[in-house]
Amino acid sequence: MSTVVVMTAVVGVLAGLAARAIMPGRQIMGFFGTTVVGVIGALMTAFYSFRLIYLTFYGKSRMDHEVEHHVHESPWSMLAPLVLLAIGSVVAGYALFPMAHEGAVHRVRLPEVVQPVFRLPEQALVHLPWLPMVATASALVGILIAWYLYLSMPGLRTSLAAALRPALRVFGAKYYFDDVYNAFVRRVVVGGSDALLWKRVDAGLIDGAVNLAGTLTGAIAQTLRPVQTGFVRHYALLVLAGAVAIVSYLLWS
Repeated sequence: MSTVVVMTAVVGVLAGLAARAIMPGRQIMGFFGTTVVGVIGALMTAFYSFRLIYLTFYGKSRMDHEVEHHVHESPWSMLAPLVLLAIGSVVAGYALFPMAHEGAVHRVRLPEVVQPVFRLPEQALVHLPWLPMVATASALVGILIAWYLYLSMPGLRTSLAAALRPALRVFGAKYYFDDVYNAFVRRVVVGGSDALLWKRVDAGLIDGAVNLAGTLTGAIAQTLRPVQTGFVRHYALLVLAGAVAIVSYLLWS
């Protein structure tokens, strides 16, 4: 029940959004192009939403008996919020909300209420009475197509799948995006990081610089080590020599 409620609400919302999005989008794609995109979007959303419902709750079960024993309805603590959201998705577009403007209270619809929140520019809302009907009708057509293919004539779906096998192969592979992405990551990112960043930059340049600094420090220390004899008389002699050198420099300069 919860899935049916959610999907019905989603289809209703998408049909409403399709009708609502057509009006601003007409400035970019033109009214006809935006209308076609919105109507097709509502149809496809209704189709795959009710495809999920039909495959899950109707037809021959694909679960074994052990799994069926664990299937149960969601509790009302989950159903009640979903029912309220579904009702809200239906009536929110028609409800009038009080809104103060220039000292007076006006009754406005939902788009005018959320407009200041999203800082949207003010624009005249054009309402075409037939547009919500077309969007809703497209959603109903999507539901009927899903019912026809997955409940009424499942054999037709098999025939279509056989005829469209090349396209289904591309769709099943997700347009081969994952294959291209994995190949790029494995060869370019991981392989490049291993060959260039790790072996050359990290191990060669950074570690080489650190190791070179340690080698030079050890060589210099090895060279200067005889100077550190540990005898006080040697240090006193060096202090005296330094003092004589400084006095000589001051006298001669």
